[in-house]
Amino acid sequence: MNRWLVSLLLPLVSFFSVSAPLAWQAEKAGLSYTILGSIHAGKQSFYPLPSPITNAFKNSQGLIVEADIQQPFNLDLGSDYKTTQDYLSQAQSKQLIKITNELALPYDALIQAPPWMTAVTLQMGQATNAGLTPQLGIDNHFLTQAHQKKLPVYELEGMETQIQLLKSLKNDGYELLKPTIEEWEAANSEMQCLVESWFYGDTQKLESILTSSQLSDEFNEALLVKRNQEWAKILGENEFELPKGHYFAVVGALHLVGSDNVLELLTQQGFTIKPLTQGKKALCPDLFSSRS
Repeated sequence: MNRWLVSLLLPLVSFFSVSAPLAWQAEKAGLSYTILGSIHAGKQSFYPLPSPITNAFKNSQGLIVEADIQQPFNLDLGSDYKTTQDYLSQAQSKQLIKITNELALPYDALIQAPPWMTAVTLQMGQATNAGLTPQLGIDNHFLTQAHQKKLPVYELEGMETQIQLLKSLKNDGYELLKPTIEEWEAANSEMQCLVESWFYGDTQKLESILTSSQLSDEFNEALLVKRNQEWAKILGENEFELPKGHYFAVVGALHLVGSDNVLELLTQQGFTIKPLTQGKKALCPDLFSSRS
């Protein structure tokens, strides 16, 4: 499963780097983005974020996010899908019962949901078990502040577009659910390592997590590559028609590492990219090096 720079017009903000979650400055022709890699669930100990990041946001003219998760949206699953129960083997069903009991989730409801939704629900339950909540996610943190300040919010996709993407996945997203169920025993340690790698800005370990994904090329293309390309086009060609100045963007951290990431694609469009923060090696062991 998924989810991200200071303007030349801000002379009072120094360009020094600190060890912190990954953030970059992207500039071209008077348009500047602070691009922060995020995770979509968090904990109180993440805050306050380092001053280079918070200062960049305070001096921004708008917030750019994947989707404004604080706005209402239509969750229409439709009826043209096979259920989770249709895809699971007997062994997988037994494992799902064990997982739902562990997370106090309704098994009977999840087996009737499409596999992608079951996968997302299990992963969010896992995050909750690890002490993380969506309310304290990086996206939600900045959205709350933006709405309080009445700062413009621009969506790269929107929630309904993201749901349509999940609904369009091959085999109803079973490829997302299969490893979630089958590798559950290792999942908590892996999630903790992912969170720690994000917190320390460990680019190498985040790339290792990305490249070790067991998703097929088709799924990676749909969930990562095409979205990177679309977001870089929106930002690079200023499809929001933003006035020249400085804007703060928050996208999932895995969209900012590896090949064809958003930063690489913006560089190809003539943007100058500079690190705003500097990461360091996470302390957790490399749990992903043996997976391919």
